[in-house]
Amino acid sequence: MKALIDTLAHLQRIRQKSVQDKTVELAQQKQQCTRFDNNIKALGMLMQKTGVDIRETSASALKNVAGYKGSLQRVMNWQEEELALAHIKQSHIQASLVTAACQEKVVALTLDESRASRDAQQAVKQQKASDDVAIQCWMRRLER
Repeated sequence: MKALIDTLAHLQRIRQKSVQDKTVELAQQKQQCTRFDNNIKALGMLMQKTGVDIRETSASALKNVAGYKGSLQRVMNWQEEELALAHIKQSHIQASLVTAACQEKVVALTLDESRASRDAQQAVKQQKASDDVAIQCWMRRLER
């Protein structure tokens, strides 16, 4: 029984480490999503602020601004694609975390049940030993 409990305790530590690792990975992925979101917002604001006064600019200036805005739009589209992929990865990590947490909980409950069973068996043994001593004392009193 002791070997089983030791093995379960070791397995629980491994499962807890897995849950902690996945929790850290999920937090990092959430930060990644936030960075992509912030990049998209900043690029959008940059596109809004980039402009020229049409009355006072030349055709080449308008062409440069259009090219610049086109480049910003391509980067923004790329960041939106990366954000979508990051959200997909985040959902996979979340599912993996839930699975790992469930596995850890199963091991923890099994370990608790094993310990409770061991404690109950020890209590029965102690009660039996105590009863044996009481019976011996009672028998000695009767013999007198």
